[in-house]
This record gives sequence, C-alpha cells and structure tokens, in this order.
Amino acid sequence: MASYYMDGEALVWYQEALEGGQFRDWDTFARSLLIRFGPTAYDDPMEALTRLKQTGSIAAYQAQFKALSNRLRGLSDVHKLSCFLSGLKDEIRLPIRMFNPVSLSAAYALAKIQEEYLASSKKSSKVGVDKISPMVGGSYSRGSYSGEGNSTKWQKPWGGTKKVSSIQMDEKRKKGLCYHCDEKWNPQHMCKNPRIYLMQVDEELPVVEVTEDEIGVAETNVEAPEISVATITGTPTMSTMRLMGTLMGEPVVIQVDLGSSHNFVESTLITKLKLPIDASSNLNVRVANGQSLRSDGVCKEVRLKVQGIVFQPSFHLLNLAGCDIVLGIQWLVTLDTITWNFSKLLMGFIYGGKSVELKGLKLNPSVVEDGHKLLKATTAKSRGILLQIMTQEVKEQKEEVLDPEFTKLLAELGGVFKEPEGLPPTRKYDHKIVLKEGTQPIANRPYRYPYYQKTEIEKIVAELLKSGVVRPSMSPFSSPVLLVRKADGSWRLCVDYRALNKETVKAKFLILVIDELLDELAGSVVFSKLDLRSGYHQVRVAVDGIPKTAFQTHEGHYEFLVMPFGLTNAPATFQGLMNDVFKPFLRKFVLVFFYDILVYSRSRREHLNHLKQVLSLLEQNSLFAKRSKCRFVVGEIEYLGHVINANGVMVDPSKIATMLEWPEPKNVKALRGFLGLTGYYRKFIKGYGTIAALLTELLKKNSFEWNGKAKKAFEELKQAVSQPPVLRLPDFNSPFTIECDACGTGLGDVLMQAGQPISYMSKGLKGKALLLSTYEKELLALVTAVQKWRTYLLGQVFIIKTDQEALKYLLEQRIGTEMQQK
Repeated sequence: MASYYMDGEALVWYQEALEGGQFRDWDTFARSLLIRFGPTAYDDPMEALTRLKQTGSIAAYQAQFKALSNRLRGLSDVHKLSCFLSGLKDEIRLPIRMFNPVSLSAAYALAKIQEEYLASSKKSSKVGVDKISPMVGGSYSRGSYSGEGNSTKWQKPWGGTKKVSSIQMDEKRKKGLCYHCDEKWNPQHMCKNPRIYLMQVDEELPVVEVTEDEIGVAETNVEAPEISVATITGTPTMSTMRLMGTLMGEPVVIQVDLGSSHNFVESTLITKLKLPIDASSNLNVRVANGQSLRSDGVCKEVRLKVQGIVFQPSFHLLNLAGCDIVLGIQWLVTLDTITWNFSKLLMGFIYGGKSVELKGLKLNPSVVEDGHKLLKATTAKSRGILLQIMTQEVKEQKEEVLDPEFTKLLAELGGVFKEPEGLPPTRKYDHKIVLKEGTQPIANRPYRYPYYQKTEIEKIVAELLKSGVVRPSMSPFSSPVLLVRKADGSWRLCVDYRALNKETVKAKFLILVIDELLDELAGSVVFSKLDLRSGYHQVRVAVDGIPKTAFQTHEGHYEFLVMPFGLTNAPATFQGLMNDVFKPFLRKFVLVFFYDILVYSRSRREHLNHLKQVLSLLEQNSLFAKRSKCRFVVGEIEYLGHVINANGVMVDPSKIATMLEWPEPKNVKALRGFLGLTGYYRKFIKGYGTIAALLTELLKKNSFEWNGKAKKAFEELKQAVSQPPVLRLPDFNSPFTIECDACGTGLGDVLMQAGQPISYMSKGLKGKALLLSTYEKELLALVTAVQKWRTYLLGQVFIIKTDQEALKYLLEQRIGTEMQQK
C-alpha cells in the first residue's frame, strides 16, 4: 500500500528496488527507506537554518526557512526572525532592517514588498523611467504607486534628504522617538511627511604603522582565528574536554577544544588579574556558524596550572560563556604524542620530555543546557545571555563537639530528628483555603515539560504518594506544576497556585519584624538553632481545602493532604502554629521565625534546661527537625542573615560577599535587587540613605540611565557595606543616646548605648526639604530619629547629642512654626 503514496524520486527508487528483489519483509523495506530518504546521524537542522541563504525568490526562501524551522522545537520567535533576516540578500536585508520588524510575518511582508520594488526598479530602468530611490525612510507609502494602462508610474513620496548622525539616532532611541519625524514611535507608526534619511554610522579603525619588512610577514598570516559553536555556547561535545585549573592562582574552568584554532581567555578574568594586554593584536574571530566576534588583544605567556602541570600559553581575549579558558590547536601543537580517550575523558601527551595524563570532568547531561536555547547570536555590538547551571559540591558542616550532658539529652530526645511517618496530627491550625464569594473552581492546563523532566516529575510524585503527602484526586480544581533546581542539584516539585491565590481571601496575620526579634537577645552567650524538616508538610490541610490544592501533571491528577508551598496564606498558618506551640517560651529563651527556631541562654547550665524544654515540646506536638541543619551549644550562630554572639549582631559575611560581587545593574530589576539586599542591612550602614538616594531615583518610571554618577554611587554603596560594624543589642534597663546631624542634602542619626551603636538611620532630602535652614534640618533630623526609634525611647529617659547649639533651648522657645510643633 505504501507504494501508492509514492511519487517522483521515491517512486523511481521503489520500482528499481522492487525489481531487484530487495524487499523481503516490511522491516527491510522500512530500513531501506530510512537509509535512502531519512535524516543522517549528522543531520543538524539548526546548522542548516543558520547557514540558509536566499538564492532565489522570497517565496522559495520562505518555504525553505519554514521547512527547517518547523523541525526545531523550542526555538524562540526572536531567534527565528534573526536567522530569517541574516539569510536574505543584501539588497533586501539592509532596507528591511531599517524598519526593525518585530515578527516573522512583518519581515515576510516587507521582504516581499522590497522584492517587488527591486523587480519594478529594474523593469523601469530598462524602459527609460527615472531611477527610483531605494526603500528607506520612516514608513512605506502604498500610495506612491499608480497603474495607468500598460505603463508603470512611480511618484517619489520623499520630501527631501536629511542626514541623521549616530549620536542623534542614540538620543532618539532613548526617548522612544521616530528617527524621521520626532513623534512617539510604535509598531503602527506612519510618518506624516516621509523623506529620505541617510543614517551615518561612525566606526573608528585603529591606524598601525608597519614597515615594508612587516608587510610581507603579515600577508602570509591571513587566516583568522576560529572558535567552535560548542565553546561559545558552553555545550560539551565529543570533541571537547573540561578541566579545572588555576590561571595566576585564580581558579578557572578550562575547555580543550579540537574545533578552535587558537587559545582564548575570558576578557573579564584578565581585567580582574590585571595582566598586561597587547592591544595591537586585536582581530576578528570566526565562529563555526559563520558569525564573527571581536578579540581585543592578546595576553602572552600566562602561567596556567592544570593538575600539577604548569604551562605558559598565550591567549586571545574574548567574551566566553561556559568556561574561562579555551585551549585549541595552538596549544595542542606544543605537545608531543597526544593520545585521547574520549569515553573515559583521559588525555595523555609528552610535555617537557615527561609523560603527562590529564583527567577530564564528567558533566551531568541533565544539568547542561543545549546551545539551541541561545536567543540571539553573539555579535560585536549586541550579545545574548548564556546561562550555564553546574552542580557544585556543598561542604557539610562539621558536627559540634558537645559536652556529655548535651550529647545525652540529644540521644534521649532523638525521636525529634527522625523522618516523620504518616500524616501529621489534626490541629486547630490546619490550613484553610477560603475563596472569595462566587468563585468558580479554578482549573488551569498543565505546562509542557522537557522530555527529561517528565521522568523526574514521575519519581517525585511517586515518592509523595508513597509517603501519603498526596493522593489521586477527582477535584474540579487544578493547578500546573514545574520543577525547580535545589542547591544540591536535585529537583523540587512546585505547584503554581497563582490563579488560586488570586481568588483566596487574604489572612491579616502580620509577619514578625526581624529587628524586633533580635532585640530580645541582649545578654545571651549560648545559642542553639533548630530547623524543622519540610516545615509546611508538618501541617495538615483542612478537609474542605484538600480539593482546592489539586494539581495536574502529564500522568495524573493529585491533591495535597498536607500544606504545600506556594499558597498565599501558608506563611501565616505556619507562623500561627509556631507561636501557639512555643507561646510559654517566647521572649524568654526562644525566637521562632517560621521553621527557624533559635534557643538562647545566659549560661551553658541554663541552656541545657532550655534546650530540653524545647525538644520535649517539639516531641509532644509531633514536630520534627532535620539534624544536619541544626546547631547546638555555640557562642556564635548564623540566624536570618545575621551573625549573633555575646558582643552583638553583625552582617553574615556570605551576604557581604554577595553584595560586593554584585555586577553593575543593566536594568531596573537588577538595581532593585541590589537595593533590596543592601537595604535589608541598612541599619548597619552609616549614611545609607544619602548614598543610595541617587540609585533610588533611578527606580522611578522611565528614569533608569546608568551613567558616571550612578556608577560612583553604586561603588560607594559597595564600599560602605564592605566593613559593617558590630551592633550592640539593646539593654532596656539602661538609657539610650541619640546622635543626630544634618547636611545640605541629607539627615543622619545613630542610636547608641554605652558608646556603641545599636542602629544607624539616614535619609536623603528632596523637594522643599532642601530649602530648609540649617537649624530646621537639624531639628528635622532629631524628629526623624525620635519617630524611628520611638519603641526604644517610650517610657525611658534618653540623651540627645547634636552640634546645633540652638536646639538646646528648644523647650524654652516659643513654638511658632510647624517644624517646631512636630
């Protein structure tokens, strides 16, 4: 029957093979058909798509392009558009790019119009009609053509010629204006008075003086360096091998690549190490997919140490994605008698007269993403973002050496650290999901997952079913799920409850302020920390709420019997349970913030009793902790991003490192993240508000512009957070002191006790506040401080220190201004 559907070349092949008696059965026929017409093992539609060039009409090119792009799953529209434009003929591609099409359909339409225009232009030139201007300008006018009989008449719609410099183009692009008519631009914009614009692009080329002797040498070395696509995208292949090493003492990831002609190094790494660069050797590097990258120089004879062996190769500087260093043919030719076992990732060679063997890194294929997810090819002026998620070994924390009495206590109450069996008991804090009146069951379609994630989802769901956390469901509710990578490299199943949360009545339970929690620790010298195991799963869902937690995967429909992560009121439910359980001990020797429990005491003997009460209470309430995440009987402990000891509280050093390594923000979202992290520790930073004032202004709508002033403020804020002080914990039995001051642009205050700071506060001035007199600014600083720390000062006698002499007589003055009345 299959032969009835054959045509052309396939039919000729079938008739010839049938006559020769090649088809003994269906399997033989199918195998022969695939060999003749099926894809080869080396068939790569992505490579074919990027290499596709227009040789005929737009219609033919479009058909070829669609045939290839349809074979690629997950390829973004942006990437397809880029590939389509890059393959067009120059006379079609360049005019179309000036219109900046935002979709493939728009690009198709513009390409067809330009093709028709070129055909008409050639036809008109043959019959003696005036030469037509190329298709450039703010918009294409369909009214510029009119047909009369058999002749073609073109009317020139352009109103003159205007030259636009690159500086003017950048300025208009920032303001969102049309290049041509200075009106606000949008995809449907049409210029009222179109005209021809000449876009001037400035390009500075380095001028190098060479002698006649050098010319002969240069002409013989015309072959440009090459680098493979796998190395650019960070994708491991059969012709590459990963190694770990050090470059001038700095740890680096090295990729040995047979597809790269030269050695390359990440540009930022050389800048960080402050190594000399030969900028006269800058050149273009060809990528295997036909693109070109710019190398900004060569770093010569750099000390590279790999598995105890020292090399001194030279490197071309390049922006790399998945590694720090590429060792190509340039390095391999310096070695003798190379043997390479790709399956075992072993590379042997002779170096310096000695036999050397290097062992490559084994990468988890489920962790490395393929290069086809690159949204836009890297070019000299615009680069895509390459993300590589790699597994990282996490060093386990050494277990504390405890005194015998503490060891005995933990053994007696060891049931707290066991894996929970079965469901948690029913409590008055079982999680309730109350929907807004009139809400219909919420059911969303499941997401589509990559093939390899389906297996992971099946494993996780099977474990949840086995433990009794979930059960099969017939609920009319349904939420989609997705996988999120944990820090240890394993997967976490997350349910997207956003649609359900939107229709849920929000609880009015307020989450605790961390500063107020830490204020309770004054005088404590011994600490223990308990971390509850899968905290939310130790709380049941109320019976009528179980169907609302339903989620759907590719293999079934399930619902939670315990409280899942992601529900809008889950934090309030859990914190309410913790407060109720530990109510007798709160503000005495226990702090609870969700599933982080801190036990604090003034002596070890006292701490033994406190710890016994806490563990007994957990056991009575069937709450379980994870032993590996707990710490017992220490003088210094990390808690909620802080380090606490007998001297006070300080910033967690790991958070300081994160703030110092934060890259320069490229958009509002990145800047908001940086200010959010630093703002969490603003009470440690003297003058934070004044320093961050300029950066805060950039968060306003359409105000983000990263310039020299913003960069300076960014670096100043990093410097300010680099060495935060140790803050004293407040003693409410001793008097507080406020020191306040003001300058032309801001206010600064510090709350102190016994000469040690408890908290800093600063604020930048703006608007009318900048026009206040010095006296009024000093008074405003005082008022702001009292309002900020009123919870410390109420019911207390406190001291105010200021360098404004007039404020000493404030209570004796006649109150006449609004500022004084405050």
